[in-house]
Amino acid sequence: MYVSDAVWAALDPAAGEISARTSRRILAALAVAAALVLGAAQAWDAGLVLPRLADPEDGLVEPGGWATKHGKPPEFAYELRFTNHGVREVVLLGAGRSGPGLALRAVQAGKSMMWPDADTLERSHSTDFPYVVAPGASAELRLLYVVTDCAAVPFDSWPIPVRAMQWWGETAVDLRPAPQAFGPYRSREGESPRSPEWQKYMADYVCSPPEGNP
Repeated sequence: MYVSDAVWAALDPAAGEISARTSRRILAALAVAAALVLGAAQAWDAGLVLPRLADPEDGLVEPGGWATKHGKPPEFAYELRFTNHGVREVVLLGAGRSGPGLALRAVQAGKSMMWPDADTLERSHSTDFPYVVAPGASAELRLLYVVTDCAAVPFDSWPIPVRAMQWWGETAVDLRPAPQAFGPYRSREGESPRSPEWQKYMADYVCSPPEGNP
């Protein structure tokens, strides 16, 4: 198609270009978006969105001591230790849950030099809440479980939920204890090429401690 010189002369060479004002607006919007993303990341790292109680490196919490009662029904008390990695205090409202083969009977929060036996822990119920963990401070949770069905206890990851009050309201985070054992594992159900999570390890121990497992 032929375009005459008169038509070419009438065309605006700047047509379709973004004006300087529009460019400034786009750059300003991008800067604001970047600042919001950075601010959100910093708020997350500071524990302002959700409590940061697990290890920042592996996302796990440290298992502590434990106590057992072999009998009918078998019971175990399990302790986990954690640190408030945020910049604000965390107010714990409760922790733990019942699940397949497990019934939660009591929860104790705090930092104690003495490990209570299962009977003492059961009598304490959950009277330690709310419990305040200051920034950078460490604390412990002790949970008493009754094993209602040894075979039904989950083998794989079964985190411990912790309810907490943040500045914006009530929330919950899941804490996953580091493994109690590593490598091949011999349980009531037979051999496994990998170790179970904390709840299965403890349930196997109190139900019928297999030879070779401490």
